[in-house]
Amino acid sequence: MPAQPSGTITFLFTDIEGSTRLWEQHEEAMRDVLAKHDAVLRRRIADHDGYVFTTAGDAFSAAFADPSDAVEAALEAQREFASEQWAVGPVRVRMALHTGVAHERDGDYFGPTLNRSARILSSGHGGQILLSQTVCDLVSSVLPAQAELRDLGLHRLKDLGAPERLRQLTHPDLVSDFPELRTLDTHLNNLPHQPSSFVGRREELAEIVERVGGSRLVTLTGVGGSGKTRLALQTAAEVTDRFADGVWLVELARLTEPERLPQSIVDQLELALGQEGLVGAEGRTELQIVRSHFARKAALLVLDNCEHLIGAAAEVVDELLRTCPDLQILTTSREGLGVRGEYLIQVPSMRLPQVGVDQDESAYTDAVELFAERAAAANSKFILDDHTLPAVAEICRRLDGMPLALELAAARTRMLTVEQVAERLSDAFRLLTGGSRTALPRQQTLLAAIDWSYQLLTEAEQSLFARLAVFRSGFALEAVEAVVSGDGVDGFEVFDLLASLVDKSMVTGGADTGRFGMLETLRQFSLGKLRESGESDRWRQRHAEYFATLADDAYDGTRGADQIAWFRTIQADRDNFDAALTWAVEDGHVRTAARIANGLWWFWAHHGQAEPGTWAMDRIVVDLETLEPELQVRVLAGRTLLDATVNATDRRIGDARRALEIAETIESSRLKGLSSYAIAIAHQQASSYQAALEHHQAAYEAFRDAGDEWGMGWTSLNPAYIHRMRAAADAARPWLEQAEHHYRAAGSRVGLGWTLIVLGVVRRYGGDFEGSIAAHRQAAEIFAELGIERLRAFNLILEVISLDHADRTGEALVPLGEAMQIHRSLGELPVESAAIGSMVHRHLGNLRAAHGFLTRTRGQLVDASPSELAVLAEEIADLGVQLGLFEGPAHLIGYAVAERGRVDRPIPAQFQPERDRTREAIRGNVDAEPIWESWADRSKDEATALMGEVLDGIGRALGLDRGSEADGENASVDR
Repeated sequence: MPAQPSGTITFLFTDIEGSTRLWEQHEEAMRDVLAKHDAVLRRRIADHDGYVFTTAGDAFSAAFADPSDAVEAALEAQREFASEQWAVGPVRVRMALHTGVAHERDGDYFGPTLNRSARILSSGHGGQILLSQTVCDLVSSVLPAQAELRDLGLHRLKDLGAPERLRQLTHPDLVSDFPELRTLDTHLNNLPHQPSSFVGRREELAEIVERVGGSRLVTLTGVGGSGKTRLALQTAAEVTDRFADGVWLVELARLTEPERLPQSIVDQLELALGQEGLVGAEGRTELQIVRSHFARKAALLVLDNCEHLIGAAAEVVDELLRTCPDLQILTTSREGLGVRGEYLIQVPSMRLPQVGVDQDESAYTDAVELFAERAAAANSKFILDDHTLPAVAEICRRLDGMPLALELAAARTRMLTVEQVAERLSDAFRLLTGGSRTALPRQQTLLAAIDWSYQLLTEAEQSLFARLAVFRSGFALEAVEAVVSGDGVDGFEVFDLLASLVDKSMVTGGADTGRFGMLETLRQFSLGKLRESGESDRWRQRHAEYFATLADDAYDGTRGADQIAWFRTIQADRDNFDAALTWAVEDGHVRTAARIANGLWWFWAHHGQAEPGTWAMDRIVVDLETLEPELQVRVLAGRTLLDATVNATDRRIGDARRALEIAETIESSRLKGLSSYAIAIAHQQASSYQAALEHHQAAYEAFRDAGDEWGMGWTSLNPAYIHRMRAAADAARPWLEQAEHHYRAAGSRVGLGWTLIVLGVVRRYGGDFEGSIAAHRQAAEIFAELGIERLRAFNLILEVISLDHADRTGEALVPLGEAMQIHRSLGELPVESAAIGSMVHRHLGNLRAAHGFLTRTRGQLVDASPSELAVLAEEIADLGVQLGLFEGPAHLIGYAVAERGRVDRPIPAQFQPERDRTREAIRGNVDAEPIWESWADRSKDEATALMGEVLDGIGRALGLDRGSEADGENASVDR
């Protein structure tokens, strides 16, 4: 297969004219026709070094490095189609060629060059080959024998870009006479040329085009800068062939007097129609003139920017729809007109790349495509690639995918790198200035565009809008009513005012979620207004108190039968809790901060979000004595248990013992149990297992005295976990049964999920691999139900191990792939997960993929726990030995043996045979015993440095360099 072209490329686009009709009439025969059609195109394209990058139905898209190759491929294919006797009658294929620069990613292309290629194709007819002027300039002197170029003149394509001079490639073997091209020039319209191409929004455009065909009035709504006008213009261009009497644009943005709206329509249509003009008569109003003009015309009227003239626009539109039966109207406005029969379409932000997939194909969204095109126009040296994509994705996310903001940010690449643009977006309104000098003032800066919408709000709406800035990432109606009512915004008015802000596109929300929100750019604007009011602290305090009260209820709620609902509540308002906690800590509201941290530490621990909690608790502990004793205990114990999730070992036992001392003074069995449990976990994480078991027993007894089923469950499960760590399956089983009993009594789905995780491992240790797999799959269902993705991934990795031990290694690729997808979405790859991924691919013979998993751990070795590093060292050693490396792997085995001894974590029996084979292979090639003995007291830093060296050696043995290491997640299996 030819190499994929890059840089300046000639594209060949083709499709079959009337294929839908042919399929309807000759369904069986068309299968053979399409197969023959595809074979001809693939052969001719391949013969001339073309690269087919997409096919869809009967449409082909191919790329060529040499434009003359593209021309020859098109001509030969067209001649073959013309000479073929088709079973369904003539099969007419239309073709278009265009040359330009395009962005390439994973075998596909995107960018304005492709968009224009598609537009050229849509203007042609079956059997016709159209060439853009760019292609003609490159091939005119090297045309195939007997081929000629026929000038078809300048044509306005439906992308509304600059007119394109098109030529037809002719040949004696081909039909040469065709109808007029299907371009804007063949239909009545006054649609303006656009200086830049229309990018993305294919789904939105398709929806609007379809709706224009079914509704007489369609209104596109959205905040300023959301791209309503551009989308409306493109829609109008797409449907020009539907309206025999034309598509007519009337721009209202500059009009300031509502009563002059009909006159503005008359003036703009008079200008568009030229000498034909509008037929008027003395004594008739401007609206009567417009009504008379459209009375018997099948036309589309586009009224752009109606929001500041909403009442007048509604009256005019209603009158025209009632008196002009064949007229259809498309409007853009911040809010709907409120006219009967109006169909509203909210223009959303452009599709954004998800966090954690900046190097993935799915990161190439509409927003990224728009920024890339506009940045390339501003700076010819800009290239979207793996290096620039993360910063571009961050810019798109920070700017909510708002087209105006993205275009203004892209313009800054004339003087800044995309990384610098991303860094400076904390002050977006200052950075994003200096738009087109010919644009309206409100379109030249992001601040002006948003302020335009803000100034159209009532005073009460402006007050509510400003106060909503205290919320982050969405909010429920109940929270708004509780937090921001008062001082000019009465509680009973909140719902109506909020609904009005939604209607006016200043707030997002819908019945599907029951929640509302603001684009971050709008929130930053509203935050500025809140600061200007001088009441920022007041409303922040109300916000923090509301979420502290919610956190109080969450403490028990997340531990009982309603924990799924509570987890979802906290997850939905996670950013609000963080904002409230940050404000309370930084403004010295210690008790409020402590209440929030106490209510959420259990949620943080299970969702991998320990950092905000530990940061806050560190600050709270400084002023701990200002809190009541019960809250002191909860903070100290919570900080200990959070520390256990991030390996912060230094202060664990001290905090927990201090908590126990306070708990004993207030004689609370439940708090004694919590403190003893924290002490036990601190010992457990330090591998002091006997002490941990003793404190778990003390905690269990205290929880039992308090009747706390939740506490009894965890102080039963953790002894089972300790026995599992020590590979003592029989000792773990009774503890698991006891834990399950208490969790069911408490209604704790989290606890049951953890019990199944440990049960799965215990069964595996006992050789019951099928039972182990079943337990992990039950656990997966629970964690999916709870929405705890981090634990679901952890459990999937354990299922992978069991499948591998059950000689079902090929099947293990499915849960491994799911786990990797979750890790990517979370932006993390635990060291042990990488080691297991390597093991699976190594067992399947795909050593490059195994190496790819291991190399991705390089940046995480410093923070990995000793037990994680031992597992990783063993896997690196196994892979190295398989490739004939022995010296480095010998040292890694020595480190792993020493580390396992220090943390009392023996190798599970199922892993032992492979470890023994690796050790024997090492013994057969190096003097291993002295090496292993030397690691008895050597440091972790030495071990991690050695792991990097051995990985480099493995890469060399595989024929890889550091710049071309295999991606373990995406590698295929080489058997």
